[in-house]
Amino acid sequence: MKVVYIIGPIRSQSLVTHAKNIRRAKKIAMKLWHAGFAVICPHTNSGFITDKLLEICCIKGDIELLKRSDFAVLIGNWANSEGSINEFRWCVTNNKRIYVSVEEAIQREKIV
Repeated sequence: MKVVYIIGPIRSQSLVTHAKNIRRAKKIAMKLWHAGFAVICPHTNSGFITDKLLEICCIKGDIELLKRSDFAVLIGNWANSEGSINEFRWCVTNNKRIYVSVEEAIQREKIV
């Protein structure tokens, strides 16, 4: 089973947007689970942690989880998220496959 990591914005100044980001990621994670992948979704793992020290630890932990994934999928407005940009850069630097759409990831990575 391949492991996919979801890269996208989590936190926001607005609690409404913060919650929307987490809901969007959860829907995408479910789609990927249904397609037969194991999914690492940091949004549902640590999305509501507000303690700054724990938040820093989670960001480092997310890179560790990204290292263990087979590929990543970009979602939402990831390019305006500092954490997402850092994860994207890590993928590029370390030759981790990245997809800009869930459909493309499913099509190219699905094991028949």
